[in-house]
Amino acid sequence: MTWTVAAERFDSPAASALRRDYYDEVASRYWNRPATAEEIADGLADDGADLLVPPTGQFVVGRYGSKAASCA
Repeated sequence: MTWTVAAERFDSPAASALRRDYYDEVASRYWNRPATAEEIADGLADDGADLLVPPTGQFVVGRYGSKAASCA
């Protein structure tokens, strides 16, 4: 399998899942306990991802084969 990287809307299903997983991991480590679904939703609501569209930015999803596996 190979990696591909492409621009994608920050609110696409794949991008949303990657962002949610990332926030869950970071918040859980910070609080030293599992983050709740509400905490994750609250954190993502004001994370600034809406600025990741041209001309102010761009959201990128990396896929390994067909599976979304990374983002930037």
